[in-house]
Amino acid sequence: MSVRQWPVSDGRPLIYAHRGSSTVMPENTLSAYQWALNNGASVLETDVRLSRDGTLFMFHDESLERITDGQGTVISTADRQLRQLNAACRNHETQFHAAPVPENVPLITLEELFQRLPDAAINIDIKDNLIEAADEVNRLIERYDRRSLTTVGSFHASVILHLRALNPMIRTAALKGEAARLYFGRWLGLGTETSNYAALQIPTRYKGLPLATQSFVTYCQGLGLEVVFWTVNEPEMFERLQALGVNGVVTDYSDIAQQVFTQRR
Repeated sequence: MSVRQWPVSDGRPLIYAHRGSSTVMPENTLSAYQWALNNGASVLETDVRLSRDGTLFMFHDESLERITDGQGTVISTADRQLRQLNAACRNHETQFHAAPVPENVPLITLEELFQRLPDAAINIDIKDNLIEAADEVNRLIERYDRRSLTTVGSFHASVILHLRALNPMIRTAALKGEAARLYFGRWLGLGTETSNYAALQIPTRYKGLPLATQSFVTYCQGLGLEVVFWTVNEPEMFERLQALGVNGVVTDYSDIAQQVFTQRR
């Protein structure tokens, strides 16, 4: 049985590196993940999509064009073709702020990520609205003994509900409806069942509603939930969230977040 555990805050928010570190290296690539872990990140925030062959690749968009030199969708492309693509070919369109980028950066699969970074805490966002994606996430988590080092979320409720039914031992994030019930349930007296999920991962505001408030953070943490806000890139917001005692922040700038949290400790 694994003794590895999800990281715990030492009083500073855990830093979740958004898509690895998309302002420094091509997003969702091994280069980005390794850079982030060397520059303040405690958790890798990642995305997965199924290929035509049913392999989970680390990739955010439905289509290939924004990031790579390929065309079409991830799910319509075979593994061998995806492995030939260069995730660094669009660098001229993005300003990378801290590190030289290799000329060729390949895509990586979730299985390869588990193999290459066996002790890294990884937060997976399933992008496909397909239960087959949840099946494959479950298979790989079990194969690589990753229950204690992986949290899974998705904007697709059916995918996460399927994963929870398939394997209740996998850590998941609250669904949108569950987050809303937490927020409004405080005042409406609604019963709140939080045993199905371990974390609340939300923006600082949603449709004009302020979510990053002391009362809401304290309420959710009192229910045993980790409270994580996304996607935060401003030093002033880093400071504010640290003062609120949040459990984590998702950011494109893990190095800057680390500097802010260290200075304010």
